[in-house]
Amino acid sequence: MIKGITYCTTYYNESELLYALLDNFNTSAFSRIIIVDDGSMESPAEPVVRMFPTLPITLLRIKDDLGFNSHGARNLAMRHIETEWALLTDIDMYYDESIAGDIHKTASEQNGRGNYYNFWVNDKQDYIGRCEMSHNDFLIRTDDYWISGGYDEEFTGIHYGDRLFTDRLNTYLKRTTMPNIVIDKRMGRKTVMTDTVTKTTYDDRNHLLFHPLLDAGRLKKLTDAVGYRNERRELWQRDNILQFDWEVIKL
Repeated sequence: MIKGITYCTTYYNESELLYALLDNFNTSAFSRIIIVDDGSMESPAEPVVRMFPTLPITLLRIKDDLGFNSHGARNLAMRHIETEWALLTDIDMYYDESIAGDIHKTASEQNGRGNYYNFWVNDKQDYIGRCEMSHNDFLIRTDDYWISGGYDEEFTGIHYGDRLFTDRLNTYLKRTTMPNIVIDKRMGRKTVMTDTVTKTTYDDRNHLLFHPLLDAGRLKKLTDAVGYRNERRELWQRDNILQFDWEVIKL
């Protein structure tokens, strides 16, 4: 691994947010940016990315819209990391120049293992009692990420695996919250549990996320699989990572 930080983000049909990210991208803090297009059909990432030919971008595209494959997309991004550290984040999160500088300083000073870092979101007071710290946006050493075996791709199509993954990280890494406040441009979506969809579906105009109902039997099957994987992480990573078709977009 070479020294430095790679900025990793997933993308899904939100060209304005992607343009804003690239237009303000801090190359002094991040060695490269990896963008994984999670099967966008309406607004693929490639046309926006081509507007910024001087930026150090790797663009990967998942060929099919699987309905929330963020977990697999992050595994795909991490397969292409060449730096010691990675910042895993979402397309709606904004890190200003001062935060980017602090992230770079933290990674440069942390030579030993044992820590990963998350952030406050928007305003600490707004999130007290709810989700005061980001759980899905964090700075982590690349090697430390793979000790976990990666995200659980069994949860493709549903929102469930993020907490399981960070809970697993917390068994062997110390989560440290940096004092910086990251801006969430979208401010999240309201989740609607419904049996009218079979995979996660977005309504960005109304800030809604339609989530399929989870029956107890399916959920038990998924969590049982995760239990096996926690015991045999090396086998899981070998056989169950990147269970979809993807490609590198040549820029």
